[in-house]
Amino acid sequence: MHRTLAAYVSSALLLVVVPLIVLGCAGTTGPAADRPAGLNMYVQAIEAYNRGDNDQAVVMLLEAVRQNPELRMARAMLGDLYRARGEYKSALPNYEKLAKLDPYSASSHYKLGLTYQLLNRLKEAAAAYLRSLQLDPQDWRTNMNLGLVYLALDQLDDAVTYLERASKYSPDNSEIWANLGVALDARGSVVLAEAAYKKSLEIDGDQPTTLLNLGANLITQGKAVDALTVMEEAMRFSQSPPTRKRYADALTLCNKPSEAGVQYDQVIAEDPRFWPAYSDKGFLKLKLYKDGMQLEDSHRQAAMSLWKKSLEMNPNQPRVIAAMKEWGGKSLFGN
Repeated sequence: MHRTLAAYVSSALLLVVVPLIVLGCAGTTGPAADRPAGLNMYVQAIEAYNRGDNDQAVVMLLEAVRQNPELRMARAMLGDLYRARGEYKSALPNYEKLAKLDPYSASSHYKLGLTYQLLNRLKEAAAAYLRSLQLDPQDWRTNMNLGLVYLALDQLDDAVTYLERASKYSPDNSEIWANLGVALDARGSVVLAEAAYKKSLEIDGDQPTTLLNLGANLITQGKAVDALTVMEEAMRFSQSPPTRKRYADALTLCNKPSEAGVQYDQVIAEDPRFWPAYSDKGFLKLKLYKDGMQLEDSHRQAAMSLWKKSLEMNPNQPRVIAAMKEWGGKSLFGN
């Protein structure tokens, strides 16, 4: 499993799956009677598509593959149209057939892998992407999507390997660097992750999610001033509960407890079910308790109350459970 922070960062990041839709253009020369079975229907599908009638194009393509199940161009176009409509289960058998009919086409295996990925059939997606890379090892889309599949499978070294390859073949692609940062963070390579996030933001500064991930990364490293600077920038793009909560974390790290407390309270007011705000506000209260030489027991009690609420929403928080066991009964006054 990913570390706690990496899992949180991964959930915040939009993992970008890159589609590839290529609609064929059939030749129309020669007498219609001399054309292979189904080709006339395929030509009519192209005409329907060109005039914007995708539904009719699908009807024509279904007839084309009924007449000729091995008509590769019809299989490819039918799969593309289904996938563009989000009908991945309908696209899949066409791509499976296409990969068998055209086994030496990297694109055929890529499309099959992408559809498996969109259906969350991740091991099958990885196998298809690997076949595609055997034929075209430098395709950045395939390398990136395979990296994302391995990230989802928690095979973090493999995820980093293929995302790094994608960055080599498309070095100016901000999405690749952003996703590489997530994979590196998940693996615990936080310094390398920081560099990947910064590279992504150098290419495209308009990425609120990557800013949020960079801020979380800097908080993990204890880089207080840098984290606060990044989170202040992130707040300009979004003031959602996850962003505001990370801003509060940075304020806590910078020893600004009053400001941090205000931000945690606003998160809770906006989303009472956002359990991370309760957890980290609890740790802020514990910090105040310890910094005050454990003389102000109300801070400890407040931490206990916040953690209990958080665990009611998400019981799987080992750090919170450990803190409650350590501090649950501690009071200089026996309260």
